[in-house]
Amino acid sequence: MSMEAGLVLPQSLLRMLEREAKRRGLTPEALTVELLLRVAGEEEKPGLLADAAQASFEHSLRHAEQGEYGEALKRLWSTAVLAVEALSPGRSFENVASYIAAAAARGDPKIYCGLAAALAGVVAAESGEAGREELGQVYAAARGCVENLLDALKPLKKEG
Repeated sequence: MSMEAGLVLPQSLLRMLEREAKRRGLTPEALTVELLLRVAGEEEKPGLLADAAQASFEHSLRHAEQGEYGEALKRLWSTAVLAVEALSPGRSFENVASYIAAAAARGDPKIYCGLAAALAGVVAAESGEAGREELGQVYAAARGCVENLLDALKPLKKEG
């Protein structure tokens, strides 16, 4: 279980974080993790990424419980991205194609399925064409695939 930490930042920095996260196709939380990993040792990164993926998944569950499926699907995408990064130490990621290539290189269908399902979910949410009920169904399907992906992270997790 993750513990949420509260940071007090000026609104100007929060807006900049949100703007940059949106530009990169990330949630603000995922961008924050990316920035913090710059100061982490290489041996720590897989475990920290696994912990961040779990926290992102839990965040998606809270959004889904409130019926906020668009936000929940964005958090599932962040979960999948963080998980693929945790499973691919030393690899650089520039775009969606680089995540797909890393997932495929692992040779584990549940990793590829989790990433693909999360991507499909966020595309459905961002298109604006699906209604709340449809997004709820997409979320339920994608959540199952992402849960399978998270199983691959168990050996990496730092939190107890």
